[in-house]
Amino acid sequence: MYGTGTSAAVEPVLCSRHRWNPGLSFGPGLLFALAMLGPSSLVENVTAGASRGYGLLWVLAVILAFRFVWLNLSAKYVLVTGETLLRGYGRYGRWIPWLVFASLLIQRHLSNLSKIVLMGAAADLLMPLPLRASPTVWSLLFSAAALVLMTRQVRALERWFRPVIVAMGAALFVAAALSHPHFPGILHGLFVPSLSGRTGPYSSLLMITALVGTEAGALTNLSYSYFMLQKGWRDVSCLGRQRFDLLCSVGSIFLVDALLQIAAAGTLWPVKLVPANAEHLVAVFSSTLGITGRIIFAFGLWAVCFSGLVTGTTGCALSGSDIWKTFGPRRRVAAIEPGVADPDAGARTVRLWLVSFWTISPLYALFLRVRPISLVLAASSLTALLMPALGIALLLLMNDRRRLGAYRNGPVANLALGTLVLASLYLSVRNAFELLQH
Repeated sequence: MYGTGTSAAVEPVLCSRHRWNPGLSFGPGLLFALAMLGPSSLVENVTAGASRGYGLLWVLAVILAFRFVWLNLSAKYVLVTGETLLRGYGRYGRWIPWLVFASLLIQRHLSNLSKIVLMGAAADLLMPLPLRASPTVWSLLFSAAALVLMTRQVRALERWFRPVIVAMGAALFVAAALSHPHFPGILHGLFVPSLSGRTGPYSSLLMITALVGTEAGALTNLSYSYFMLQKGWRDVSCLGRQRFDLLCSVGSIFLVDALLQIAAAGTLWPVKLVPANAEHLVAVFSSTLGITGRIIFAFGLWAVCFSGLVTGTTGCALSGSDIWKTFGPRRRVAAIEPGVADPDAGARTVRLWLVSFWTISPLYALFLRVRPISLVLAASSLTALLMPALGIALLLLMNDRRRLGAYRNGPVANLALGTLVLASLYLSVRNAFELLQH
């Protein structure tokens, strides 16, 4: 079972026995892409476009290239060794998985809290109910729907959310087209690296740090290999399909985020209007793109919140249940007295408890005055703190000659992953100093 904490055993797929089929080869990456495209991604990419025009498109491309390396190496480790990534991290100390578990509890709670608040607000803009508490009612209804979806098998989520990401991409393409994009400027921003000066409260360094935190965040990266295992990909014969799936996933993330930056650069950059938070986005684009902008961004905000709530929470629950199965007390009891405890059953129970906790516990935000933008930033900060530690652990795992043999890292992969670790550490320290000075 590899500690995935599923409700039923997942049959492994022997990829070498199947003819290559794009439909069969795409699925884990779809769920992962939706888990990444949350409110923080929406806010930070629109802010980047509004405050820097097309100037940070190259940063997005570089960061997502590094993310591909990180995720591809993680998936390769799982497929070659047959053990989960967090079990591998545990080889360098049991404290690492438990630190991840504690961080997941906090980070996912904060992330879902902002999603639940914004989800209802976006739905109310699209379909207001004749009630004063219309946003709260929508939040409660969609939270309940999300919880029901998360109790189903992970494979079923692929069918539910394929139309969502297609509709999201189409809506953002329309928004980008309506912004009258300057194509030479887009090409220049994509292929000519540059750092412009400060505009308002957002320096280039702060914007890059924020993009690193959301686009290359370590905690959400853990979920990709667990989605892959749920697909039944469990040995080296699936490496080709896994790479194709990951390319599609990273490409989808880049397309959506780039369209956000382009739309913001075309509409908000000329008038120097930078949105303060995700709720402000709809009003800003309504004033620049009219009713079309209102519908597009209200739908987009709802889609990223609802799909991110389901897929992000599911991925984190799979990671958390694996930690419990591998390192928790029931695992130790089972090792001492076989037959006394079923670690798979414990993992399934933990997964259900986690998805319930992460969906229900944030509901208090609906009845209190909560500023979603501060919660988004807090969640991103927790993610950034773990990036160097997990990156170093992954670097050590992927250079284990005894366990990986010919599949261990080469110089290029080591250079790319090492650069990402150093860059995230440097940017985190610099960002901390800059914030202390203001």
